[in-house]
Amino acid sequence: MSAIIKNKTAQNVLLLLALGLLVGAVAMKLHIANANPFNEIIAMLDTFGYTAREEELYVEGEYRDATIQSILRDADLTQAVAASREAGFPSRVEETGDVVLILLATREEEIVTLYYLNGQPELCFVQTANSHTVKPLGREQP
Repeated sequence: MSAIIKNKTAQNVLLLLALGLLVGAVAMKLHIANANPFNEIIAMLDTFGYTAREEELYVEGEYRDATIQSILRDADLTQAVAASREAGFPSRVEETGDVVLILLATREEEIVTLYYLNGQPELCFVQTANSHTVKPLGREQP
């Protein structure tokens, strides 16, 4: 297309096509951004004061027709359930469904642990990296 288009109608058609492609690309980008499943998780973490980007969230595992307790086998979840309930999560570790474990390492050397059950946050708590202590989700320190 090194030659200049002299026909005004052809120029207008090409400009309209280019504009249509641009609008379509913007619409597709917005749709993809809104369809990102991590957006809800990032927004939920934000309400508790944690800043996270999609690339910082680590999906540790996905389990079909499982319970959180069965995934963790014989682990005592008493402290985790108490911390999770304190933050307002249902924490039903014996409920069967599709479980996804998501982790986020904070700059405070803590691990935010999120168990999702059937697409909803179920058991969520914070672990200290160097110990087995757990606490409820709360404001991350600046």
